[in-house]
Amino acid sequence: MQNAVTTAAAKSMLNSSPQEAIQLMNEVVKENNLTNSLKDLKQMIDEIKSPQNNKQA
Repeated sequence: MQNAVTTAAAKSMLNSSPQEAIQLMNEVVKENNLTNSLKDLKQMIDEIKSPQNNKQA
């Protein structure tokens, strides 16, 4: 139910003010802990996969 209400509100906002809708989406994504956690995890994986970190002594 919450997703349906959110979707309806987002569509309404997008139709009336696309720029504000995009700004709001960007703020929500930026403040989303899951998004930040996934970004941090990807960065850590990329660092582990980096050839500089895989050199053997």
